[in-house]
Amino acid sequence: MNLKTQTFIAVVFNFFFPPWGFYFLNDRFYFWRALPLVLFYGVFVSGIAFLSIKGFSGKSTILLIILFIFLWNLCFVRLAILSSRKTLRSQTKQFPKPIWFLPIMMILIVSLRLLIKENLENKIARPMIVTTQSMEPNINYNDIVIVTDMFNEAHLERGDIVFYQGQYDEKEYLARIIGIPGETIKIFSYWDYLSTYHDNKNGEEFYKKKIGTKDFSDWKGYGFSLYQEKIGNKDVLIFDSYRNQIFEPNENISIGLFQYFVLGDDRSLASQKNNSFGLIEDSKIKAKFLFSLISNDTRMEGIVICASDADVKCNLKRYLQSFLFLNTRWLFVGYDNKNEIVIEDFDQIGKDPTNMVVEVLPNKETKPADERFCVLSRNGLRLRKEPNIESEKIELIPFEEELLVTKQKDDRIIIDGKEGSWVQVTYKDKIGWVFNGYLDWHCHQHEDVNRSKIDEWDVIGVWHPEGNKNHYLNLNADGRYFARLFGGCDNDGCTVSEFSGFWKVKDHYVILKSDGDSSSLRTYIYWIAEGVLWTDKEHHGLKENYDNDIVPMFVKEL
Repeated sequence: MNLKTQTFIAVVFNFFFPPWGFYFLNDRFYFWRALPLVLFYGVFVSGIAFLSIKGFSGKSTILLIILFIFLWNLCFVRLAILSSRKTLRSQTKQFPKPIWFLPIMMILIVSLRLLIKENLENKIARPMIVTTQSMEPNINYNDIVIVTDMFNEAHLERGDIVFYQGQYDEKEYLARIIGIPGETIKIFSYWDYLSTYHDNKNGEEFYKKKIGTKDFSDWKGYGFSLYQEKIGNKDVLIFDSYRNQIFEPNENISIGLFQYFVLGDDRSLASQKNNSFGLIEDSKIKAKFLFSLISNDTRMEGIVICASDADVKCNLKRYLQSFLFLNTRWLFVGYDNKNEIVIEDFDQIGKDPTNMVVEVLPNKETKPADERFCVLSRNGLRLRKEPNIESEKIELIPFEEELLVTKQKDDRIIIDGKEGSWVQVTYKDKIGWVFNGYLDWHCHQHEDVNRSKIDEWDVIGVWHPEGNKNHYLNLNADGRYFARLFGGCDNDGCTVSEFSGFWKVKDHYVILKSDGDSSSLRTYIYWIAEGVLWTDKEHHGLKENYDNDIVPMFVKEL
């Protein structure tokens, strides 16, 4: 075999399987000195990932790793060329016989690599395949991310992304830290804005603004929008919808001294199942997210999503799909959870981020608190002068009467087994305080009606008053409704009345809440029976003809 051929074979061996190119050239000097470097190769890569992400972006860290790997391989290629030119190579002492040397060395190298990888390399930084959709849109299913075990679970910060072990199983889940030990998180929701809830740190509201103009019904389900939320010192993209609440509004969550409160960036019920939200013990946190190595677009046709890790064939397909970059989201490659927002087209946002529509949601201080409720207690509800049970009584508000809530106390109390807060209300020009444990959006149980169990897809569509195709109630998938009804006729002709607002399904009811200021906010209640939208109370149904006649039923347009 001539020198060029030997050199070429040695170069190939050293490029893909160092240091075996030196073994092929019978160069014991380079072989034994290169072997420790090869064994600790993964430690060097992990160390670069762990250290560089502290001072550089995720994309820069990936470039540094690629550069290191290229220079590493180039170095071994160069050494193979130098080794092949050694004039005394043929006079060096030979390696032991291959029949026993090769198997022993293979077993030894593999064993030492596994030992170093498990006890050192993986603790510094290691890749993981994401098998949950809870962190979309920032981290998608099938993404390959880099995580580290080298962190202090007592010093994690708000906004950090962590992998943690489930309470009742051995699975690892992915979520973002929202609340830290010793805090109280308060959950509340607004009907008037597409916002499921805001999370409060000791009364401080997390700033949130809506991005884009359209919903994400085709990807995340009806009513979902993209938001930018300020969590700790990080600006975070989240999916949110006022229609898919995973916590009860006004719920207070106290965090223990050895606990964290976590949420996924996808705030839907579907993605937050399986322990992807709530309180977790700090001892359950197993790894901290560093950056995304490969990010996949789960909206693309043909994306492989496996039911479990036990499906070997399926998992091989999704690994191959990722490594061949068949559905890569290039803008999210290198996502590092630092203080910059990654804006992607998403089909709803313009490709130029400077042209995107940003709707800033009012903060807690500027948001109108006025909401209309009605009395749930059949014995009526006492209006009091001050927010305490011993205060002077102003009036007894009858069952099913509506009132306007203008202010709410933060403290939660229990009265007659019901939990709630004191709220300031206006009732018949009188201002006082009532306990909101006996208030609700609607009070009528409609016990004489056999209500059908419904979901949003039963409701979405265009509905017409019976026998009237010219007027309609349009219930959109984004949670908005628009109605055009008969306004009335006089000497100047006939008019139409137009209504708009938000809607949702609750307890088998379709609840419509109108747009407008506090003096005009109204709540309308319907339900579906035999495919027809019904109501039975005048003040709970949409009205027409100068607000005199209720529209008791709507028939869905086919």
